Formats: sequence, C-alpha cells, structure tokens
Amino acid sequence: MAIVIFVEGVSVQGASPPPDRSPILSALVADGRAGRVAWPPGVADITLERPELFALFGVSVDLARGQDPPTGSLLARAAGLASDELRDWACLAFTHLRQVGAELRFVSIHQTGQSWAEVADLARALAPEFALEGWQVHADREGVLLLSTARNLQVRTHPLDRLAGRHALETLPTGPDAAHLLTLLTSGQMLLARHPRNHDRLAQGRVPLNTPWIWGIGRFAASAGMQPSARRHCFSAEPLATALAHHTGWQTHRLDDDERLPETLPATLLAAAGQEGHVLVHLHAPALLARHGLWERRDAYLRELEVRLCSPLAAAARADTVPVLLLSGPPLASDGAAVTTDPSPWSFISDARKSGWRRLWQKGRRSKGKMTSLHDFRRMWLP
Repeated sequence: MAIVIFVEGVSVQGASPPPDRSPILSALVADGRAGRVAWPPGVADITLERPELFALFGVSVDLARGQDPPTGSLLARAAGLASDELRDWACLAFTHLRQVGAELRFVSIHQTGQSWAEVADLARALAPEFALEGWQVHADREGVLLLSTARNLQVRTHPLDRLAGRHALETLPTGPDAAHLLTLLTSGQMLLARHPRNHDRLAQGRVPLNTPWIWGIGRFAASAGMQPSARRHCFSAEPLATALAHHTGWQTHRLDDDERLPETLPATLLAAAGQEGHVLVHLHAPALLARHGLWERRDAYLRELEVRLCSPLAAAARADTVPVLLLSGPPLASDGAAVTTDPSPWSFISDARKSGWRRLWQKGRRSKGKMTSLHDFRRMWLP
C-alpha cells in the first residue's frame, strides 16, 4: 500500500522550487532525504519518446532493428482501437515549420494554439491522400490522433516533443522505409498549405499548421501486456503514461493537471490506495512549462501542487493512513529543454517513523540517502 507522486520538471539545474512557497518540493530537490534513483541508460536520448516513462513502468523496447518505440500501438490499445495485431500504428500531429534565416525550424506544438476541432479537420482532409499509400487515419476520439497500416515498416523518427527549435534536416526519418514516410509528410504539407483551416488561422494572426508529423511507428502484441490488476491505479494527463499504465495492467484515471489540480484529488488517491492499493500520480505540467521558459507559471504550479496535494497527503501520512513517496523526474538542464542523466531525488513527504512507513522502508532494504536503481525503487513500493 503506497502512493507515489512522480513530478517531472521539479528538478531543474539552477531553478529549484522556492523554499518559502514550496517547502516540501524544495527539500526534495535540495537533499533527496530518502535517496536518489539512478535512471537506466538512454533516458537522455533525444531520439526516443519519453524513455523515462517506459522505464518507470518497466516496459523494455528492443530498438536493435532501428525501429521506433511503438508509441502509436500502445496508444491505440489504450483507446480501444487496436484489434488487429498485424498492423503498424503511428502517432499523428500537426505543427509549424518556420523560416529562420536560411533554415526551417520547428515551432513547439504548445505554442501553436491548436484546437481538437482544427486538428481533427486536418486529419480527415489527409485521409484520402494517406489511403493511397496504405494508411488509415483514426480521428474519431478526442485527444487520440493515430494512423495504421498493414505495412511492417522499419523506420526511426523523432518524437514530437523533441522537435521544438530544431532544424528540419536534423529530424528527418531514417531507416529502410524512411523514403515512404517522407512521401507522406511532403504530400501532407502540400495539402495543408491550401486548407481553409490554415487560411482562417492566418487571417486571425495565428501560425498555420503547415506540417504533419508522424512518429512512434510499430506494433505491440496484446500478449506482451500484463493482466489488469484492481490494486494498481495510475492518475495522469499524459496519453503515453496512460497507455503504458494500461499496457502493464494498471487501472487508468484521467487527471487534468494543466494548471490547477482538483481539490478532491487527495481524497480520491487515498480511496484508490484503500487497504492494499498502489497508486502512481504522474504530473508532467511542470516539465512542459520549464521547457517553454514559463518559469513563473511553473513555480505557481508547484505551489499549487504543494497546497492541494503534498500538504494534505502529508497530513494523512502523519495519521499513519498510507505511505506517500515523492519522486522527481529525471533532472532537466538549466534551459528546461534537455533531460540530464543525473539521478532523481526521492523522499517521503512525512515522518518515516510511523509503522506504515517502517514496513515500506524495510521492504526496500535501502539505507537513508543512498543511491538505488529504478528497478529496486519499483520493487520497494510495488508488490
């Protein structure tokens, strides 16, 4: 029985949470009272999509053949779309390529101000063109924009969240089937250039969504997942985290953590923990805000997290209700953009001398302040 709060973007080189406003989170970053977690190799690889999440859920991906992590397949299964194991799945999104001098560079998708209605319209417009190349567009569920094909592709792409600010030539797909993917992207750009949605955006002073992006191509057999467990609960707003949780047998719960956490969240988590429950709360918003240089909003979010979640759960822990652990995501570089290979601090958010804490502590077999692997950290709090 335990609750783990996994916060990405709380540990940033040279930008610790203000101690006067976020004492619990500031102490976490400053001394990692319980210890530090060493992430596996590859966590800082910019060609992989969110390797820290794959590692956190214990999902290994064989990249030996030069293929993508099968993000699209994971998302499709979590959304109930992937019933055919003999198809490759991929993620689809729309972004903006901007002329910077003689170069073309990607704008962050979070700075394009796009709505679901816009991207769904664009996806439907691409469907006939993509169908000629053997791809089916799936845009029938809000927040899920996917492609599927009977082709068994060998290709590596760059994940969407690694594109911002990068030169277009640095992000071209590679591998035996790269030319096929480039054909899709080029034809998509031509169609988007004349789409009414983009004409409207230009008239409104907004950047056009002039470039489709495809990544996370591959397939996961249903048998590769784990049987569902009623005792494991994952709360996250991140589609990939939810998909990985679904794949590894967790009960998944949508958590809207854009800027303001719900006041009822502590009670919801304690109820999910119950007598023998294991709860993971994944919060990605601070990392997104740091990545875009929105430091004041990031600090405000951490203060909100302190008041609405950490403090109430600390009070519950002092009553010996349920152990609560706080784990930082992989530390970010000072610009907030790059993930470093530094270990992540973790701590209890209340006194560890209570009996409930002691049982968890002994189960981990780790001395205070020591380094531990992510694998051992997982074994400490999961059955």
